[in-house]
Amino acid sequence: AFSGPGAKARAAPAWQDDDDEALAVDVSAAARTRKLRRAVSETTVRGRDYEQRLREHFNQTHGNVAWARKRGVKPARAAGADSDDEENDEEEEEDIGSALRSTKLLVRKSGLSATELAISRATDANAAERSSAVVQSIDFHPTNELFLTAGLDKMLRLFRLDGADNPKVQGVCFKDLPATGAKFTKDGRQVVVCGRGRHLYLLDLASSQVVRVPPLGGQPDAASAKAYETLAVSPDGEWIALGAGGGSGNV
Repeated sequence: AFSGPGAKARAAPAWQDDDDEALAVDVSAAARTRKLRRAVSETTVRGRDYEQRLREHFNQTHGNVAWARKRGVKPARAAGADSDDEENDEEEEEDIGSALRSTKLLVRKSGLSATELAISRATDANAAERSSAVVQSIDFHPTNELFLTAGLDKMLRLFRLDGADNPKVQGVCFKDLPATGAKFTKDGRQVVVCGRGRHLYLLDLASSQVVRVPPLGGQPDAASAKAYETLAVSPDGEWIALGAGGGSGNV
């Protein structure tokens, strides 16, 4: 469409396919698609609805995916957005930048009471599905939009934190590893799981692929001969420290 003389025609997005309207997808055939159903009796959905549900499920599972965009590239603006929106965005960015560069206090001292602390009870992060054994490890995703629990029931559970229902978005069972430690990597793309064994597991959040990592090192030593029951990921994401019994460990 043209907005005036000399205006360039706006090309239609290449990812839009009119055939999607006539496409019917069976969402009851596989476990991977059954989680997209809105009702148990639902069997097929239109192609466009299927695409939308996939996007919603991805956002619920992975939260903010700004890390997937190249630096300096802003997300596409919806059609019909005017220049006023762009000006407002620029003003907001300038305000944030000024606040970050300023040395002034952002919270007035008079706003915090020295004698009273206001607290409120929030919904349990794992209320959607409790563990059947004692929870041994918890962790928050770097975006604070996901939360995990791991326990001796050999289950890793992921929940989306919305402050209300905190729905479960994924669960993984490690049949040969009662989990005692689990951490998100710094980039938020993987989860490292350890437990009562010398091996580890890596869960890729984007593909849901699970990789079993064999015992570390060539010859077993005092540390690697024991189970790795605790772990920590370095702030730069380059190192993983594994703790074993008796105060020994590996990096």
